[in-house]
Amino acid sequence: MSNSLLSGRSASSALHTGLLVSPSRRRLLLAGFTLMMAIISFLALYAEPRMVSDALVAIEEASLGPSLAAVDEATVQLPHRCYPDPATWVCSITYQLQYHHDRERGEVALYLPHFGGKARVSLNGSLIAASRLVRSPISIGESGPVLVQLPDRLLEPGPNELAIEVYSEQLFGGHLGRVYIGPDEDIRPHYTFTRFVLVTLPRLIDGWILAMGAFLLLIRFRRPNEQAFFVFGVILLLFAASSLPAIWPEMDDNLARLANISRLAGASLLLPFSCYFVDRSPPVPIALFLLLPITAVICVFVLPGELGGWILRYLVVPLILIQGLAVIPVLVAAAFSRGGSEPLLLLGSAVVVAVFAIHDLLVLNSLLDSNRVLLSRFNMPLLMLVVGALLVWRMATALALTERYNARLKAAVVAAEAKLREQFSQRQAEARRAALEAERMRLIRDLHDGLGGQLVSILSLSETGKGEESKEIVKACQRALTDLRLMLNSLEDVGNDLSLMLGMFRERIEPQLRAARIALDWRLSPLPEVTGLTPSVTLTIFRILQEAVTNVMRHSGCTRVAIVAQPLLQDGYAVRLIVRDNGHGGAARRPGSRGLLNMEERSAAINARFTIESTEEGTSVLIDLPSSIPPSSS
Repeated sequence: MSNSLLSGRSASSALHTGLLVSPSRRRLLLAGFTLMMAIISFLALYAEPRMVSDALVAIEEASLGPSLAAVDEATVQLPHRCYPDPATWVCSITYQLQYHHDRERGEVALYLPHFGGKARVSLNGSLIAASRLVRSPISIGESGPVLVQLPDRLLEPGPNELAIEVYSEQLFGGHLGRVYIGPDEDIRPHYTFTRFVLVTLPRLIDGWILAMGAFLLLIRFRRPNEQAFFVFGVILLLFAASSLPAIWPEMDDNLARLANISRLAGASLLLPFSCYFVDRSPPVPIALFLLLPITAVICVFVLPGELGGWILRYLVVPLILIQGLAVIPVLVAAAFSRGGSEPLLLLGSAVVVAVFAIHDLLVLNSLLDSNRVLLSRFNMPLLMLVVGALLVWRMATALALTERYNARLKAAVVAAEAKLREQFSQRQAEARRAALEAERMRLIRDLHDGLGGQLVSILSLSETGKGEESKEIVKACQRALTDLRLMLNSLEDVGNDLSLMLGMFRERIEPQLRAARIALDWRLSPLPEVTGLTPSVTLTIFRILQEAVTNVMRHSGCTRVAIVAQPLLQDGYAVRLIVRDNGHGGAARRPGSRGLLNMEERSAAINARFTIESTEEGTSVLIDLPSSIPPSSS
């Protein structure tokens, strides 16, 4: 299964072309790079600044106090580790120290650079400091340093009793390193550095890990075949979750235990990640790699404390470490067989990670000085740097290969565009001809139904006689002319401006109302835009309003008519048009009359809502226009 951003072996080989020329050179570079990373990792073991000052008093010996009931009081050398009771996960021990104070020293401070768990410091029986504890039974971290001024009022010239109580619920117990007493200015540089390494830097790293994990998961959603980076994103998020107890001290104990187990789950996925990274399938299904973390959950929450602690400490954690070390032979085989720089870079970082992990395991089992700084916290940042660099490398190579095909495709694209333009021009010409034909047919129908009917009336009146009939002929001609102008105005493009359309309607209809001695009350509010006001839709609205006004003049017997246009923002409608008169009412359908039916049909044709309200005080015609009139309404 390939996890490359490129497609096929040819793209993968292109990534490495020119970097390694021959197998002998590849092996030499592999050995040199691995040796260099190993040297760097061993040098990192001694990177901590040393406490060197003649003014400092280093206390390296302590007596065990009475709080450890099962052990008689004895003298121990610092650093000293206290292992937890397997049944309770608790380690509690008090170290009694002697400090001989000289008044000439002035003010002095007590400094605990390294300890595990929670520390409470008492001077001559008075509590002077207490560190915060992040409780978790499988945490392998260490607490931040403690620097506290020794109150001058509590210090006595000569011997002073110091009691340091260490309390821990961690898998590997608690420990106390060497204790230093001296002037604050001599201790402060070491304290600042150690606090940055143990407290500030891990929090910065946690944020970096979380962001990188989320970024890799996003790549997975866009590129489902990127198995390696998806698995590594899950690993990063699991390691970020393991830091929650340090960020949220009030977290429930069970949640804290699960958060720390997530670190084991992340470490168990390193081997399948390395297999996917070199285009190989894991030796077993990836779900089986989670058996060890599930076993850890069972040890913590199900099994008795003594049995679960033994299995967790001597079986689960070492097996996960061995599984992680199996990454190295996988990468070595890939570097020798395939060549290239990717397995080589990842192999170098894997060597450093392995050295750091082994170092910390030896420290936690008291096989190395417990005063050492634990280095596993830097494993994820190192892996992120390498994997992130490889990710950018693969993306850059993919872009380079893409650019190689651009020139080849450019001519084909230009030819295709020219052909498409030609086809588009033909389609435009056909669409224009069809639109002109449809408009011509619409004009024929409107001239037949509107102007044709008026001319028939003129012909009938002219055949009946002279005198008053001649006046009627003149009026009929005027109505025909007005109808023709109304139809022509409807052909103008109003650009979805309903107010402009209504203004043209008022210009045509007001003289007719004035001639009929009917006063016009015109009320036009600011209106929202109604999309789809094509010429045919405009004419349809004209016809509805014209029929409503004509009915007012013919049948209502009114003296005043109000035409109102106002916003109507409800149920998908935008504008309400109202034609209201003060006549005698009684508007209803009559046999042989199609006025109201025509208005209803025209309203339905443009998806408008038509309503008529008629009482003894007058009649109101309401037309509710939708906010968008579909093209099919044309």
